[in-house]
Amino acid sequence: MNSTYFLPFIPLFTTAGPFDINSVSLNGTHNRYRNQQGQSQSEYNLHSLYGHAMMQITYDVMLQQSKAPSSKHFDKRPFLVTRSTFTGTNQYASYPIKSKYRTWAALQNSIPRLMTMNMMGFTHSGADVCGLIEDRSYTGKTMNEELCLRWI
Repeated sequence: MNSTYFLPFIPLFTTAGPFDINSVSLNGTHNRYRNQQGQSQSEYNLHSLYGHAMMQITYDVMLQQSKAPSSKHFDKRPFLVTRSTFTGTNQYASYPIKSKYRTWAALQNSIPRLMTMNMMGFTHSGADVCGLIEDRSYTGKTMNEELCLRWI
């Protein structure tokens, strides 16, 4: 089966087949959003803009609520966490680094990922402490206490 578009990068995994089958085609265009030459923008360029727009609107509404004296959120700072990022999302929301497994390798991997997010402007980001899924084949125990203590 042939793909209907050409990506400007080479995916690391190819066993799933063309991306067209598994998600929105990155060749799709958005007529509402045009570049400086008046051309429609591609899905490839705007994919994460939806998550950014949702964070921006949610932040604005929460900020309005915090200024209303009759609101139960009066004088509270909005706090949002998102996994969908776009340029500028860091001014509205924090970003979690998802560590899937509870392993030493996942702990080691989370440190440069957090530093990278910080360099990209996400001054508030964090990793899931101890990961989400235990790797019982690693220790044979239900919880590696030393790993979790060091992760914190």
